[in-house]
Amino acid sequence: MKYSLLLALFVSGCAGGHITQHIQDPGGPDWLEDALYDASEFWEQHDVDVFIGDDGIEVGSRDLDEGDFGVCTYEGVFLDEAIPTNKYAVQVAKCVMAHEIGHSIGLGHTDKGEHLMSPILYLPSGDDCYWSKEDQAELDAIGP
Repeated sequence: MKYSLLLALFVSGCAGGHITQHIQDPGGPDWLEDALYDASEFWEQHDVDVFIGDDGIEVGSRDLDEGDFGVCTYEGVFLDEAIPTNKYAVQVAKCVMAHEIGHSIGLGHTDKGEHLMSPILYLPSGDDCYWSKEDQAELDAIGP
């Protein structure tokens, strides 16, 4: 069965004091769908309400340049299709998806190391992505 790797994503603004993000359920492949759900749980811990729905910009996977795990462009949010072959595939996919969703809600790159919004991927030893004071300050600045 051929899966569509496209899902949709858009910022709907602020509701109830939170930033909200609407994301279309990809319906497969499993690694991309798992990354989306894991990243949405991560963002919900930081007061960004992520709703899985039907509308918005494209999200999926592409063959990206070597060293790139994800991109957020005017076309949408894309993860590198080679992620499932990575030794740390689940963690990489979750953190990259969370990072790219961060861009889609208006966050830029931080200029320091081990932060979620760093342009360089740092994998923590635990199950979660790095979250820094700088990430929180930038999120607070764009929040309601």
